[in-house]
Amino acid sequence: MVTNFFVKKYGRSFENPYGWASKELNKPRPNFADIEKSVGVNHMRPYYKMASNAVHADSKGTFFNIGISEFDEEKILLAGPSDSGLADPGSGTALSMNLINSTLIISRPTAENLILLQATSMLVNEINEAFLEAHRFIEEQTEGKALHI
Repeated sequence: MVTNFFVKKYGRSFENPYGWASKELNKPRPNFADIEKSVGVNHMRPYYKMASNAVHADSKGTFFNIGISEFDEEKILLAGPSDSGLADPGSGTALSMNLINSTLIISRPTAENLILLQATSMLVNEINEAFLEAHRFIEEQTEGKALHI
């Protein structure tokens, strides 16, 4: 079994989902929030929670679903996929991917890599604009009525 291999090789912390981060974080059972905090992105946690309210239900999921247009949120209960609400999670994903890329790119600061870093930042801006444009289009199309997919 693969798990047994890693436990034997790296220790008991590898029995847990984020055990690979245990030694660095000095915690026997770290979780994803611990990793976020250690790398300085814990300010993004509310956005992550907002995007997953409907999937990982809590009391907020009863009153707010990112996949439902603000005009429909009191009229319908979403029971499937939706094109609504993708702007914030999409933007967050683009920003996070760019943060990861930036970290890798600046680890070898050459002129070419710095140009690449600028290009990826410009691409993130374009992605954010496209998500916002799509969001506005969907809101205009669905204002006051449910949109059937």
